[in-house]
Amino acid sequence: MSLLGVGSGREGIPHPARGQDHAEIEKALASDEADVERMLAFRRRQVLDTSRPILERAGIALQAAAGLDRLAKSANDPTIRRRRWLQAAELLEEFNQIHPKHPQIRQSRLQIIIFRWAAADTLVWTARLDPAHQALRAEAARALDDVVSRAEAVMVEEASLSPDAITWNLRYRLALALADRVELAEEAQRFGVASGSQRKEGQLTADRRTGTDEWNRVLAVLQLKIEEPRLAALAALVRARALIGLGRLDEADRQLSQAEAVLEPDETLTPRMRLEQTAGRLQRAETLLNQSNASVPLKALERVRLALRRTTSRDQDLLLPSPNVLITALAELDRLAGDTAWGRLGLIEACRVLKPSPALGSDLAARVAQGRLLLNDPSAAADFFAAAAVALEQAPPQANANVQTAPQSDAKANPPLHPAAPPDDPATRARWVELWIQAAGAAGRAGDPIRAAAWLEPIWTLPDERLGPHGPRLGMLRALIRGQAASLPQPISDPAAVGLNLDRNGYEQALRDQLQRFPHDPSLNEARWLLGGLRAAQDPKEALELWAAIPNESPRWLDARLARLDLMLDQLHRDHRDADRDTVDSTNMAITQLIADSLHQVAADPNRRRRLELKQLEWQVHPAVRRAEEARLEADRLIEAEQTRPQVDRNPAATRAALKFKVVALALLNRQREAEEMTRQLTGQPPSSSNPHLTNLKPDDSKSNASPIISPAPLEERLDLARRLDLQAAERLSNSEQRRFAHLALMVIESILNDPQARHSPEEGLFREARLRRILALQRLGDGAAARREWDELTRTPTDALSQTPPPPNLSSLLRSTPSTIRLAAEVADAIARFDQAALLWNAYSRTLTSGTNDWLDARFHLAVSLQRLGRPRDARRVLEAAAVLVPELGGGRLQTRVAILRQQLR
Repeated sequence: MSLLGVGSGREGIPHPARGQDHAEIEKALASDEADVERMLAFRRRQVLDTSRPILERAGIALQAAAGLDRLAKSANDPTIRRRRWLQAAELLEEFNQIHPKHPQIRQSRLQIIIFRWAAADTLVWTARLDPAHQALRAEAARALDDVVSRAEAVMVEEASLSPDAITWNLRYRLALALADRVELAEEAQRFGVASGSQRKEGQLTADRRTGTDEWNRVLAVLQLKIEEPRLAALAALVRARALIGLGRLDEADRQLSQAEAVLEPDETLTPRMRLEQTAGRLQRAETLLNQSNASVPLKALERVRLALRRTTSRDQDLLLPSPNVLITALAELDRLAGDTAWGRLGLIEACRVLKPSPALGSDLAARVAQGRLLLNDPSAAADFFAAAAVALEQAPPQANANVQTAPQSDAKANPPLHPAAPPDDPATRARWVELWIQAAGAAGRAGDPIRAAAWLEPIWTLPDERLGPHGPRLGMLRALIRGQAASLPQPISDPAAVGLNLDRNGYEQALRDQLQRFPHDPSLNEARWLLGGLRAAQDPKEALELWAAIPNESPRWLDARLARLDLMLDQLHRDHRDADRDTVDSTNMAITQLIADSLHQVAADPNRRRRLELKQLEWQVHPAVRRAEEARLEADRLIEAEQTRPQVDRNPAATRAALKFKVVALALLNRQREAEEMTRQLTGQPPSSSNPHLTNLKPDDSKSNASPIISPAPLEERLDLARRLDLQAAERLSNSEQRRFAHLALMVIESILNDPQARHSPEEGLFREARLRRILALQRLGDGAAARREWDELTRTPTDALSQTPPPPNLSSLLRSTPSTIRLAAEVADAIARFDQAALLWNAYSRTLTSGTNDWLDARFHLAVSLQRLGRPRDARRVLEAAAVLVPELGGGRLQTRVAILRQQLR
């Protein structure tokens, strides 16, 4: 069997038992994933059929693996290639575990090593082409380590056997995996990233498979005479790699010459070039490269590497007269190899030493920018894209006279590049606009919105006919860059930002500009979505209109529908609190119609329908609706539907969400025991009895009908359940009803507070909110003394506060919290009769709101109530009178009635 890794230039040894494959394998070569799975299942049944002779079954397993190998090598997608090789290895492993002494066990074990090395080699090359992807490099390292461990284990089992072709091949594969592992670590060091398979404190540790010891280990594995010519040549090639790594260059030369006498030029050119360059024989390397019969793209890559070696050499005798040879070589590689593995490798290696300059030429500068992005250096990429754009504004440079190289730490252009006069030719001008868009996008990725905006603004001012087809993209990026700047923790004070409108108002204006200038472009819906999000708090009506205009075919349609429902549910909460019954009914009717219309439009799309049905569940258990029985039945239906989906399509978060709303529904129905058991499920607590009224969920394992195990909800999901239970408890309920919800809320909150993740979470607000809700639950359960003790502990800073994680916030810290936390704290202070602190908190909360809104008036009303309870009726009256001046109608509905009653009491 011949195994060739992606671009590896390495070939394996013929399969020891090829034979004729069955017709279904040949058919599967051109079939889809489902056909491959069916073919594999069919072969597995044959392999496990004990009515067949074991020798026949072993042959079938090897033939099936050979078919999967051909499928792997015929696939263009490296993920599919790797999957096929792993499927082949797993099939053989399954058979070997059942029959560890079958007649072809040695061939089978060798094939497993070969397939797993091929899968690992695919990862190595994928990581090589994406050097900034540390997780991918670590995965490749783990895969190679696995190959080494397996090969070493097989060698121990076969230690007593006489060497034969299988022994030679096994040792070669072990040495190959070891060499690959060493070079993977060397590449990681070259690119400034780690490649180890272990992590420590969130970082990859230094790699253990580097240096003299590991290269000597490679040589030790290959200390045997191999009689098969091609395998002997491949082993010599691996020895040469090890000897180059050890600096034993004369010995490496002899081994490499032995390999070159048998192997193809593509297999030996790269190690030969490395040897000659390591020895400093650059002129000889160039001569050998010119004489080589290797493939043209590979020679172009090695020419770039040679030019790079001479350009960056510290030996002045080896330096080229100028770096132009490197530029020429890179341009030639780009022409010949483009986006192939060879082209990307050369680009990645060369782009680190070039400075951004228009003298590179537009095409090459843009390619180098892409290389910088592959190295996760968007700041330098932005400069190269800018250089590519400026090159289009100028006459073609003569012989690249101004091209410079720089070490990796110095790749900035000097002086800075900025848009000037756009080219006259329409096609060139369109490319010029596109390059500035790419430059600004890279600058945004680098966290430099000032530079990005400075590039985009002068282009935005061009008339539409000169802006060209990329105008909508430029306009959206202009808005997003302003949004990025507006979201920074501190306002931008850099003088360079003056006039660029890098604030929230500028972001909003840029979105409005986009809507006005490109009303028929598909980007219109993205602008509507973003602008609606900006306007939702200040002008919900405008946000609803913007989102309603997004059509069903837009990717943002579902997000917009859900956002509209969220706004309407918020309004329903306010209406339920402040307005009359007719207003509540009107809002409910609008929500009902929107849900029904939305579900109708996604009837054929179960994934989108699922999200809308969960939103419908949220509405059904809302305090203003309370359709508890409908919600319970709907939750059961959603859970059942979720569990009948194929495993890969299941959404555990959707299942937990349905369970969460079912808990609320059961509590509303006074089915407390079932609600408690489901709460225990969601929070990871053991059942309280052997009679769990849990769910109608089906187990994940289709072979079992046992009760399912639902993974505990994340902390934020648990806190959301506590909020919904508190929302129900806040209604005008009897004491027993209020205790029912408070008891469930306390169960959820205790699970949060007892979770180490909550205490050590960087989100201090989650832990703080949980403590506030615990106090509220204790008060509602009738334990006011415990509630007040915990409040006093929460609102003062003890002497050992610095030793606690997180430190207990004092009242001043609460006053600086988010508006929702301040309101919650004010409600808690009112509930436990800490009216002085409640007054401070209600006053702070009202200052976070827009004056004159119902939310603001409600906060001022609660402030007046707290002042009245403190025995300060005059201050309370002043608060209400000031509010009445600003809002003469006092909010209307129930809110107006509550305020009027309090004003009457204060007279």
